[in-house]
Amino acid sequence: MRDSLDFIASDVPDDSGAVDVQLDGSGVTVSFRARDGFYPALVEFVERTRRDPQLRDVSNERGTWTHGPSTELDLSPFFSHAASLRKNGEYDDAYILVLESRPELWVHVDIMGPDLDAFIEEVRSFVG
Repeated sequence: MRDSLDFIASDVPDDSGAVDVQLDGSGVTVSFRARDGFYPALVEFVERTRRDPQLRDVSNERGTWTHGPSTELDLSPFFSHAASLRKNGEYDDAYILVLESRPELWVHVDIMGPDLDAFIEEVRSFVG
C-alpha cells in the first residue's frame, strides 16, 4: 500500500472549460472535474500561506493549543458542489482539501510535506 498521495490532472480543458483532477493514495482515489481558474487559485493560495508563522497553531505552557486564524480558499466557484482548501495550522506545509455535497458526502484529503510539494509542482506546471 502506498504512503504517498499521487496527483493526476489534465491541463487540457473539455468543451465546457473543465479539467479532470484525481488524487490517488493509500487505498482511496478521489476524482473530480474543476472549472477554469482552479490551478492558478491553488498555487496563489499555497504560496501566500505556506510557512507563514502567523498562521500556525501554538502550544502554550499548559499543554493546550491556541489555534491560528482560520485560513481557507473557497473553491466552490470551480465546482458544482462546495469545496475548499484549508490551511492546517498544526504544520507549516499542511492543507486539507474539502469536497462536500452535504449531507450525503463529505471528503477531507490531507495534503502535506512531500505530497504537497509534488501536488503544487504539478499544478504550477499547468499555470504557465
